[in-house]
Amino acid sequence: MRFSGLLVLILLLGIGGLVSYALENPIRDRIAAGQTVGIRTVAKVPSDEPSGFAPIQYLYHAGDGSGRLFVADLRGQIWLIKNGRLASEPFADLSVLLGDRLWANCGGSCGVRSLAFHPDFDRPGRPGFGRLYVLTIQVPESSTANPRTPIFRWTRSPVEAVDVVSEWRVDPRNPDRIDPSSEREILRIEQWRIGHSTEHIGFNPRVGPSQPDYGKLYVGIGDGGFDPADPDPLRTAQDRQNVLGTILRIIPIRRGRPGYRVPRDNPFLGDPDALPEIWAYGLRNPQRFSWDMGGRGKLLIADIGQTNVEEVNLGAPGANYGWREREGTFRLDPADPDRVLPLPADDQRFAFTYPVLQYDHDLSIVPSGLAAVTGGFVYRGKRLPRLVGHYLFADLVSGRIFHTPVEDLVAGGQARFRELRLTQNGRPVRLLDLVGEGAERVDLRFGQDERGEIYLLTKQDGRIRKLVNR
Repeated sequence: MRFSGLLVLILLLGIGGLVSYALENPIRDRIAAGQTVGIRTVAKVPSDEPSGFAPIQYLYHAGDGSGRLFVADLRGQIWLIKNGRLASEPFADLSVLLGDRLWANCGGSCGVRSLAFHPDFDRPGRPGFGRLYVLTIQVPESSTANPRTPIFRWTRSPVEAVDVVSEWRVDPRNPDRIDPSSEREILRIEQWRIGHSTEHIGFNPRVGPSQPDYGKLYVGIGDGGFDPADPDPLRTAQDRQNVLGTILRIIPIRRGRPGYRVPRDNPFLGDPDALPEIWAYGLRNPQRFSWDMGGRGKLLIADIGQTNVEEVNLGAPGANYGWREREGTFRLDPADPDRVLPLPADDQRFAFTYPVLQYDHDLSIVPSGLAAVTGGFVYRGKRLPRLVGHYLFADLVSGRIFHTPVEDLVAGGQARFRELRLTQNGRPVRLLDLVGEGAERVDLRFGQDERGEIYLLTKQDGRIRKLVNR
């Protein structure tokens, strides 16, 4: 989206340093209709609720040629889709394996958050063979279970939860089950408040064993704030000696020992004012990130905003994305965090990295008016040729999906995007209507299979749908 004409004029002229008035509608561009695709239901995750609600959080593949899909459920299960059908038993049930350690019933910010398969997963003899990594939210008392695990402690206020990244192995006798005795904890992060916790872990699938980024695990962590009246009240996102509001980059392989190693090419290694694990910072809630499997292999980070602006960023080592000083390409009003202001005339001196795509909350179509971005993937499949090379993302609350050519996502620019139109059985549909009559939100997430095809996960009805030709 582009700045309004008035804002551009102010920035070019540099009038009066800081501009003090708020922008009631910071992004005025309308969103045009884009490509049309069909959707087809693949599976429905079991639920005890009449509405069908099932908090499915993440879907991805193992990259092993099996075609299997793995679905993270906040309640503790990792479901398996094999040969196009949901298996009768989960691949892993962490509510059983972790027991009381797992915090599985706190609403939307707990349980099993994400999972990532080591790029060596299907390569016998390699260090990462058969290994996967799972991100969970656990109760504070769980830290006593594995006292040797490296932990980022929180000392300024009580600890409400602990984010845990653990390594597991596949059962050597059954590739469709996890080895229940194989857990090795990688790291723990104490959270002073539930919400905006660690959301996503992932490996760069684009690189090979001879490239520097191979086998490096990226860990996206929110600022821990989640308080509309005072977002990021402890200013953790701008504190490089704190992991909240950052993306970490680590080497998880330790050959049987707890913990991880720090890559030698991390941007802050050797900086006495920063943690060496930090790869980028200044983020509010980097809820999803993904690499383009084609083109230049861009890393795209969807960062959930506060009250006004949702954003997508280009990943860059050492970048400061500006939160809580900035929201999108705007200055957050220090007196009222519900408002944004134009950028100051001397903004370049701050060296913030700004998003390459953004939208404001006028886009919302739900009664609450809420909006929150969720990242998807650059489409590199074969079923939808008109979308090849387009980045798909969405507003997770309303379920509106958008697309834009990935080549338009360039540093210093603001890409335009269009809304993806959906059909089911040949008829136009909205996800907000499909998830239930009178539904107030969709709770949408994306998934991807080995062939690059895209899936939609909707918590409100527990369904997994695939994008297909209309």
